Amino acid sequence: MPGGILYGFQRTGKTYAIKYVHDMIPNEFGENFPVFIFECAYHKTNVSDNTFYQELLTDLNHAFYKQGRAPDKLKRLREYLSEQIDNSGHWQAVLIFDDAHRLYAYQYEWLMDIYNYLDKIQIKPTFLFVGQPELGFLRNSFQGTNKNQIIGRFMVCEQYFHGLTNPDDISTCLKVYDGTEFSGDSYTRDFYKNAWDQGWRIEQYSQLIWDSFSKLRVKFSMSEDFEIPMQFFCSVIENLFKKYSDPETTEPIINEKMIIKLIKDSRYIEAEFNLNSNFEN
Repeated sequence: MPGGILYGFQRTGKTYAIKYVHDMIPNEFGENFPVFIFECAYHKTNVSDNTFYQELLTDLNHAFYKQGRAPDKLKRLREYLSEQIDNSGHWQAVLIFDDAHRLYAYQYEWLMDIYNYLDKIQIKPTFLFVGQPELGFLRNSFQGTNKNQIIGRFMVCEQYFHGLTNPDDISTCLKVYDGTEFSGDSYTRDFYKNAWDQGWRIEQYSQLIWDSFSKLRVKFSMSEDFEIPMQFFCSVIENLFKKYSDPETTEPIINEKMIIKLIKDSRYIEAEFNLNSNFEN
């Protein structure tokens, strides 16, 4: 597949997902499989091709990212990518663009030059664009203006990246806290040692945590159809461990009042109001 877009609201964990994918792809497709990650910069006004290619070279830690004009930088960029891919022993590569909603439509035209070059020398690249929901809107715009050459290369696959949408999602995450090694123990055991040794697990509070988020949203007249961004979920769990843990007890006390306070302390409510306001505007 030549390319795809993955989008979701902020703080859902997209950037960390990119890091995870970067580490896992070689396990799936072989050692030294080439994966390149680019951070799309924000520009208030139109950006030149010279600046754009320089930013890409900078993300690649290229020693000569500043030298020359736009054609020189494009040539340098193409040659660097082809050399790195050739040295990897693979004929494929993945190029990931984080915060891709920041790109202007014409920047995709410039990226087509890179795609076409790699394809011409028999390298099969996959371009993945990760960002906020504006990416989906941009794809619709390309469809409306018959820019099928961009969709066909970069937006064949479209995937929504969501946060935690139900108690089962929370349970999946809490299992990781219960099982991940940390200082020789799982995260949970490190903070609740005696309880963990007796079979107690944080996963059993999945429904309580979900219900606590839900009750707060009802209290503040927010939509009951929601997803929890990973940033705020992790904040709640990490501060639960740090502030309320007791490695000596075998019967930890965790209740709704405690969870709701932690949710408020994470600034989740303020963030949701701000997110919804910006999205509606």
